[in-house]
Amino acid sequence: MSKKFIYSIIALILIILAAFIVLKKEILAPTEPISKNEISNNGSEENNSIKVKLSINGEEPREISVPKSSTVYRAMEIAASSSIISFKSKTYAGLGNFIDEINGVKGSNNKFWIYYVNGKSATVGASQYVLSPGDLVEWKFENAK
Repeated sequence: MSKKFIYSIIALILIILAAFIVLKKEILAPTEPISKNEISNNGSEENNSIKVKLSINGEEPREISVPKSSTVYRAMEIAASSSIISFKSKTYAGLGNFIDEINGVKGSNNKFWIYYVNGKSATVGASQYVLSPGDLVEWKFENAK
């Protein structure tokens, strides 16, 4: 093998390693802290927040206030910080955060937490779906399809 070929392989490995380090930092970066304004669900809606409803497995929907442009995942964080729910999630590179446990009920080999917005099954991860005012987010524990 020529020296040029070996140097090219080493350079390629270093580039891949650098990309992995950058992506790992992005994936593992903590989410922004939740402010008291985000937790508010006392009926006082500020100009920079919207009201949405959250329902877990057929329970009565709870209205919460979230910042405009919040994702379903952010709404879950806000609900958890105000003790409305508890949840655990996993982050998948390029896909975002996926909820795998809510209120102590964990997904299994054939049952998962699937969310619906206004009655329609979501097509993206919870950290990618941006909510609109009045949206109803329903989490259902269902068999895989």
